[in-house]
Amino acid sequence: MLESSAATSLPSNAASDRELGQALVERRPDAVAQAIVRYAPMVRNILRRGLGPEQDVEDVVQEVFLGLFKRAHALRDVGSLRPFVIGITLHLLRQEQRRQKRRRRASELGSVEHRAVGDGPATSYAIIKLNRLLQRLSEQERASFVLRFGHGMTVTEVAEALRVSEPTAKRRLARARESLGLWATRDEFLFSYLRGVKVSL
Repeated sequence: MLESSAATSLPSNAASDRELGQALVERRPDAVAQAIVRYAPMVRNILRRGLGPEQDVEDVVQEVFLGLFKRAHALRDVGSLRPFVIGITLHLLRQEQRRQKRRRRASELGSVEHRAVGDGPATSYAIIKLNRLLQRLSEQERASFVLRFGHGMTVTEVAEALRVSEPTAKRRLARARESLGLWATRDEFLFSYLRGVKVSL
């Protein structure tokens, strides 16, 4: 159980993201508890969208905040704590999705697998290339793009998740799409693949 003292205590609703980010970097004893209170609902929402509402996501939620505690020193801009938490959440979500996929494949051994349209080695390779391009975006642009197009959130939901205005969310999404579209044209395979499956950045 986390302990706190009067000298280091963070009021539950008073600390800004910047103050909370700084507290995490400084490893103040109550900072993780405050982060859980503030961000756990958002983290659960992202995980349930990615894994399905029937999945028990609490173990992954705990992994997110354990990862936050371990990686807080890497937070360069303490004011970008929310995108930082979202980044950790998406990373662990992808890991859990891969684990679930492996479990499904193991349970389907001996049966014929009917693949969805677009599945296969070309899709996997294209996704790897897209993920590499995503890493070149800023944290805010990457989080906005993945929430909007990877998890089907509306622009309003993206704005709420990142705690920004809708115009700001729209600008970030526009910049992300413009950058990704330009970079994709420089990769003959990726550009051809996206055109072939009618995916437009």
